[in-house]
Amino acid sequence: TFEFSGEIACNPDCASGIGWMIRAVNPDNGYLFRLNTDGSLQTFIRKNGINYEQTPRVTLHIPIFCNMIYRIKTTVEQSNITVYINDTPVLSFADSKYQKGTIGFCQTVEKWAFIRLKYIIILKYIWKIILKVIWKITNLPVQSLF
Repeated sequence: TFEFSGEIACNPDCASGIGWMIRAVNPDNGYLFRLNTDGSLQTFIRKNGINYEQTPRVTLHIPIFCNMIYRIKTTVEQSNITVYINDTPVLSFADSKYQKGTIGFCQTVEKWAFIRLKYIIILKYIWKIILKVIWKITNLPVQSLF
């Protein structure tokens, strides 16, 4: 389970959004998600730096506004991936292209967002690896994130 809170900042030139990755082998390979202020959730499988749509764009039944904080949770159990927005499941699919990897955030230049890590629950041996990744992403002492 990967859970964080995010606030989408308004960009007057285009629809803003927030992006995150799971099971990222590296920045160019993994599953990529984008929550957009147009009320959509996009899912991509990222291969060699190119995004391929994984599932059709999902129109959410909850409005997504700038300057609001949303709780975003992504769970992975074997090949099943589910995304929750404010504790409501909004997308579920199965795929086994990437069986393991790390987490991260992915923003395009024109989409603006602020991330607040709430907590991360990781099973097995990858806990220490994740903490190192979080430290590299945020440059904050790990203890201050929780």
